[in-house]
Amino acid sequence: NDHPPVFTKSLYIGGVTEDAKTFTPVLQVQALDKDTGNYSAMLYSLIIPPPPNKGDSKDGFVIEPYSGVVKTAIVYRNMRRSYFKFEVVATDNYGLGHSSTAEIVVSVVNQLDMQVIVSNVPPTYVEKNKDK
Repeated sequence: NDHPPVFTKSLYIGGVTEDAKTFTPVLQVQALDKDTGNYSAMLYSLIIPPPPNKGDSKDGFVIEPYSGVVKTAIVYRNMRRSYFKFEVVATDNYGLGHSSTAEIVVSVVNQLDMQVIVSNVPPTYVEKNKDK
């Protein structure tokens, strides 16, 4: 086991609505390792700092340890926080080897404040009363 894992990004950014259900997927992290076999198999974990408000006592997110999918762990309605900032750790050799970290920032938004973004769609011209 000569090589540490390297995340594909140093910062992962995601978003979740206030009323998202528990265990809703938010984003997926990935770390790669130049080693082979079990030495390149990742185990992911989160380091979540204590919340600034005593009322927000539960960790807001969980991670699937082998896939790297970050999911909601609570409902965010009526929270005083507009975002969460925490770290993800990747450890190779199924959690027994070298480790590295990356940062995650997740914004919590009101469903009514969300904007729809459409990309790669060509503009369409609509003719008025074309059938007449």
